[in-house]
Formats: sequence, C-alpha cells, structure tokens
Amino acid sequence: MHRVKEAGVDKSPQDINPCLQEGMNHENKPVVYDGMDAILRQTTLMHADLDIRAIPESQSLSFAYKHGIPCQRIYEARDEDSALVLEFIKGSTLNNLFGSMGVLPDWVVVRMCDVMKRLHGLDTKDFGPSARLNVPEGNSEAFFIRIAEMYRRIIDSNKLKYHSLFASVGIPDDAITGVIERVCVTAKRRFALCHCDLHRKNIVVRDNDGDLALLDWELALVGDPCYDLAIHLQKMRYEPQQEDLFLCLYLHSMKCEERDIWLRDIKAYRMLETFKYACIDLMRLAEMVQTSELRVGDEPFMRYAKKIANAFNVWGQPSPLSASEIEALVRSQAYNVSKEH
Repeated sequence: MHRVKEAGVDKSPQDINPCLQEGMNHENKPVVYDGMDAILRQTTLMHADLDIRAIPESQSLSFAYKHGIPCQRIYEARDEDSALVLEFIKGSTLNNLFGSMGVLPDWVVVRMCDVMKRLHGLDTKDFGPSARLNVPEGNSEAFFIRIAEMYRRIIDSNKLKYHSLFASVGIPDDAITGVIERVCVTAKRRFALCHCDLHRKNIVVRDNDGDLALLDWELALVGDPCYDLAIHLQKMRYEPQQEDLFLCLYLHSMKCEERDIWLRDIKAYRMLETFKYACIDLMRLAEMVQTSELRVGDEPFMRYAKKIANAFNVWGQPSPLSASEIEALVRSQAYNVSKEH
C-alpha cells in the first residue's frame, strides 16, 4: 500500500514550491510518496465554469507521459476525491526565469516547436468522441464553430451577472458572434491531442538536464492542432521574429499551399482567442477579486489591459482604459456583484 505524507522541512527539499505546478482550478501541496518528493494535486474548480474541459487530466497526462512527451508522471490517481499524486519536477518555470514579458531564448522556441509537433503527431484513436467535443474527426470547420459556441455559452451564462462590467469596459454584447461572422476555418486536417494552455507558467526548465517539461493538462482535448498553436502563440509572448521561427520550423515540411492554409487558420483561432480573453478573462478577474486572490496593482490587471487593447484594436478602435482604470471598475463592480449573489 502506497503512503502519502505531507512534506515537512525535514522530509522534502526547502526549494519545493507547489505553486510552480499549480493550475487555476487546483490546489497543489508538497507531499512524500513512498519516500519520493511529490505533488498532491486536488481539484478546487474555483473558476471551472469559465473553461472548456473535455478529458480528465489523469487521462491526458498519462497518455502524454506514456508516449514520451516531457511531463509529470502520475504516481497515483485517487477516485475518492479526484486527486492526483504527481512527480515533483525540480526546476523553474519560464515565468520565474524570464518574467511574464521578458525575452525568451531562442532554444525555448525550437524546443517547444519540437515538443508540440511530437504531441500533435500522436495517434488519438483511443480517445472517445467527447474528447473532441463530439465533433467529427478532422472537421476543423465544425471544431472552430463548436469552440466559438462554447465560449459564447460561457459568456452568456454569466452575462446577467457581469453585464454592467462588460458595458463599462466597452465590450460589445455580440463579441464572439462577430468573430464567427468575420472569420472561419474550412480546412480538414487530422485532429491531435492539444494541451490548450501552454504558457510560461505551465512550462518548467528542469534542474537535472535543462530540458523543458509541460505542466497542467486540465484543459487538454482532441481537436484541430491549429487551435493549440494559436493558444500557445497568443499566450507565450514570443518576440515577432521568434513567432516566425516557431511557425517556420513547425510548418517547414508542408507544401506552400497547405502552409498558407495553416497560417490562415491559426490567425482565425487567434482572433477568436483575442475576443475570448477580452470577455472571459474579465469575468475571471472579477471572481479573483471577489475571493481576495488579487492585491491592488497586481500584474493580472496589467496583462488584461493589454488583452483588451488587442481586442479593441481588432474592433478598429483604441482601448479607452488603462490598467488602473480597469482595476477600479473590476473592484467596484465585483464588490457589487458579490453583495447581490
């Protein structure tokens, strides 16, 4: 019988930081598992209704690990509380090493391209229809519409709660609908396992070999690989020339016509993500304020100001609000919402 003990100072390295491997809807604690340092990952689902979930994390993570994708090994999956006991990867996230906006070294770009190509090349036949959101295999057009519709449902289900906040920031009521009307994805391509959340906080540089490892598989699904690429490029904050390098390496074996179609579809998904961030991340900020997760002037407000500015730029108008003005609106209206609900 395996035993899990909470890690004390005498039982675990002092540099263990569970926040390195913590998701938005999980609480991670350092533990000792059969004498090994590990992470006990327990679901909190604090912001779960703001995300798309298609595959249990235990399933996507074990699949990726089995096929040689650099990620955490699962020591134990507990049915009684849906908790996972995970390998503790000693290292630092890209966010810790380079900050949220610092320039990443080119080797990270090259390595991430290689890892994502391998991930997207895995055979996903063992996953059921729900893993691909019940979209027919390879139908990227239907997948794009399904993702957009799911984003819209998330927004609509919270619209009454946050309507005045949306209006104050200047977000139109039909933001996602407008994207569907302006762009589309029509190509058919083989679906792949998509991580869907590869950003600087979810990528660790391992101490033992300096290689990268991918964390936090809770949003993984089977779908259009262009969707995964769009999310990664949108969240990773590569320099423009590094984005070009990433895409050149990823698409280099394709013929010109096929490459152009992929680039067009990645751009369409990125536009969808731009409006999704403008809407859903605003609600996420409000919820974090309500639960006292954010202090005055915290970085998420500055990041959101840039996201909403990107959305307004696509809408053809400058964002009228600074990070401090957005924070004031969110704090004021989130407080009102918490009193009403």
